Amino acid sequence: MSALLLANALLHSLRLHQAAEEIVIKAALPNELAGSPLYVALKVMPGSAAALATWMADQGIENPVAASDLHITTVYSRTPVPLYYMPDHPKESKEQLDPASYELGILGDEGALVMFVDSPMACASHEYAAGLGASWDYPSYRPHVTLSYAPGTTMPPAPPPFAIEVGGEFARRLDAPH
Repeated sequence: MSALLLANALLHSLRLHQAAEEIVIKAALPNELAGSPLYVALKVMPGSAAALATWMADQGIENPVAASDLHITTVYSRTPVPLYYMPDHPKESKEQLDPASYELGILGDEGALVMFVDSPMACASHEYAAGLGASWDYPSYRPHVTLSYAPGTTMPPAPPPFAIEVGGEFARRLDAPH
C-alpha cells in the first residue's frame, strides 16, 4: 500500500473517530446548550438549603436568597463552550462542605453577602470548563454561596456551624432566564 493511501485511510479513520466522540459529548448537553455561552452551578441540596435559610433568618440577613435558589456557580462563560460534559446521573455526585472552611464576605460591585467555601467539586468543574475555553469575569475563581444580593447592614458574626451538602450540577444558557 502506498504511503499516500495509508495516510488517507488513517485520516478517514481519525475523522470518523472524532465525529463519533463529538456526537457522544454533545449528546451529554441539551442541544440548546452546545456551543453557547454557558452557566453551570452546583445546587445546595434541599436539607442543607433549608438549614441555611433558617440560619440566615436567625441572623437577620436582609433579602436572603430563597432556599431553592442557593448554589455555587462553577461556570459563568460569556464565551461559547462547545463540549461541556454533564454527568449522566448528577444527583449521585454530592459533596459535604466543611464548616471550618466557611468565610463570610462581600463580593461584587453590588456588595452581595457571600459565604466562601472549600469545594473540590466546584473547583474541578470550573477548571474543566476553563480547559475547554470557558471565560470567567474575575481574575480568579473562589467557590461561594451567595446569601443575599442586597444584604443591608447586617453582617452575621460568624458563618453557620454546620456542614452543607452540594451536588446536582445543572447547566443553562448564560443568557437564559432562570
